[in-house]
Amino acid sequence: MTTFDGTMLGKLIISVCLPFALFHFTNGYLLHHQCSHHHPKAHEVIHGAHIEPAHIIRKRSLDQPLRMTITYDESVFRLDEDKFELVNTIILPEAVHFWEKALMVRGTKQVIRLNRKCESSQVFVKNSLTYCIDSCKSTTMCGEVAVPEKHLDVCRTCNATGQDCREAPGSVAG
Repeated sequence: MTTFDGTMLGKLIISVCLPFALFHFTNGYLLHHQCSHHHPKAHEVIHGAHIEPAHIIRKRSLDQPLRMTITYDESVFRLDEDKFELVNTIILPEAVHFWEKALMVRGTKQVIRLNRKCESSQVFVKNSLTYCIDSCKSTTMCGEVAVPEKHLDVCRTCNATGQDCREAPGSVAG
């Protein structure tokens, strides 16, 4: 069993993409007996999530099993009934069970939310927070799947020179 502290927990945020990857693997396997999805390019992967400093997490919490919930992309519901049944009753539950037993994490007081994708590929990082230049994309993708708003942090922006950094007006965390 592996134990992760708060700094490593941020790296586990990729688990948001686990159902996506499993679905596409399963879909490709069932149709062609080989994986047929497109692997996400580096710019399509969501990097980083703001979490509490590691020393606070270590002081306050004990190791606990990773808890996962499944959020389906709409494409899952377009599967044939037998394929959906296989994904929903066997593949995803077994994958979730495996990762919940394999990984131990330390709890945080704050909800961990993913950074929003920026219109530009360049960002500013201030006080461990990521700021987009001028604007965030309206939809944040994880590979081929849109990340639900409830999993996203606020849109933070700066101007092109890294000044006037703030939360974008009207932006809310999920």
